[in-house]
Amino acid sequence: RLRLEGSGRALAYSRLRVEDATGRELTARLEVLSADQLAVSVADANATYPVRIDPTFSDADWVSLNPGLPGANGTVYAIAMDSSGNVYVGGEFTFIGTVFATNIAKWDGSAWSAMGLAVFTSPAVFTSRVTALAVNGTNLYAGYMFVTGGVPGAGIANWDGSVWSASGPGIVNYWANLYALAVSGTDLYVGGNFTNWAGVPANSIARWGGSAWSALGSGMSGALSSVSALAVSGTTLYAGGDFTTAGGVPANNIAKWSGSAWSALGSGTGAGH
Repeated sequence: RLRLEGSGRALAYSRLRVEDATGRELTARLEVLSADQLAVSVADANATYPVRIDPTFSDADWVSLNPGLPGANGTVYAIAMDSSGNVYVGGEFTFIGTVFATNIAKWDGSAWSAMGLAVFTSPAVFTSRVTALAVNGTNLYAGYMFVTGGVPGAGIANWDGSVWSASGPGIVNYWANLYALAVSGTDLYVGGNFTNWAGVPANSIARWGGSAWSALGSGMSGALSSVSALAVSGTTLYAGGDFTTAGGVPANNIAKWSGSAWSALGSGTGAGH
């Protein structure tokens, strides 16, 4: 391990692999010369240059966030962090760390805590799970999915720091799968597998502008069109998923929204989600 000067953090190194230009693997080892110096020694006799040296470095300070347990007792689908450093996790579980928590919990840096009686514990929503999280200031948005009466649905709940509410964008949309949330200013974006959101025709993606939902152009299309990942950078929204066009423009599984139009990112990615 190497300890980084000034930060106190440590790097762990392993899986050193060295190849010459022909792909022949060369014998190599890592050597610690001093407390702050690391060297790579390579047996390069008869090697064809250039030589590729590829060690693997990782953060040795990774720790479990679940004292006494190897993890949550179910699947975690989403993680988000607020400006105070609190980490929120959502998924399909009833227990995390040493705490009983239904589908969503908060890590404050030292302990897990449940987050009240969330809307996704309603008896009517008997197979719900949290699939997406997004933070906007002091508000946490949680996207959840459920099946009731054999009909799939999705909704969004808002946590203000003490209680859950279903006001504003917190509608329930039937015949929908919700996979992703993103926030930019006052805009909340939802991505999933649907053709209608809150009564508004929208293909796999929609926007809450503070008072109403709207579509983003003609949305996505494809054999199994869906948006499973969203990210915001400045005024640009990036969407990834399973689609072949975005706003009528050919786009293979990834595209960006400028605020008024969709465009592709190069040739996109291969088939998949």
